[in-house]
Amino acid sequence: NSVHPNPASQSFTIDLDMTNSHNVIIRVLDITGRTVLTQNRGKLSAGQHLMRLDTDQLQTGLYIYQVNIDGDVKSGKISISK
Repeated sequence: NSVHPNPASQSFTIDLDMTNSHNVIIRVLDITGRTVLTQNRGKLSAGQHLMRLDTDQLQTGLYIYQVNIDGDVKSGKISISK
């Protein structure tokens, strides 16, 4: 998966390419590890998915995003610049 744009100001998009259908949950955590945004996308079919997240409620700073695919968690960093 990839995230763009990074840094982001108003929103960012996670590209996810899945070979099978899976349940997907996205979390954004602040630098202290506190969850500040959660989106349960439910069961997504196989294929490419573009998942947009609005950053309206996030302050400028560095965050960790987590993509949970049926318990397998991938994470990365996203910078928010307002």
